[in-house]
Amino acid sequence: MSVQLNRPASPCSQLLVVTPASPVIYAAEDGGALPFPMTVCATPGAGGTLLVETRVSASGNWTAWPSGAVAVKTTMAMYSAQQGLRFTAATANGTVELAQ
Repeated sequence: MSVQLNRPASPCSQLLVVTPASPVIYAAEDGGALPFPMTVCATPGAGGTLLVETRVSASGNWTAWPSGAVAVKTTMAMYSAQQGLRFTAATANGTVELAQ
């Protein structure tokens, strides 16, 4: 099961909690693109990993970000349009901070 969160209409910052076996999808509400640039900070829980994936279109495939599944706090700026982001935690709750 995954949790779908639609991005609010205006630029904002978000703090998401990601639990194991429940991927969180953060996507443009209308199937368009999320605003960019966007800063993504993924922080896995103790002993866990957190995978960040992106897709360019609502019907596109998910692709892992360049850092793959991270075991330590990792921050990346995204400078191109993405339709959605998916976050998957393994073994421990993680958090994701988004700034637009």
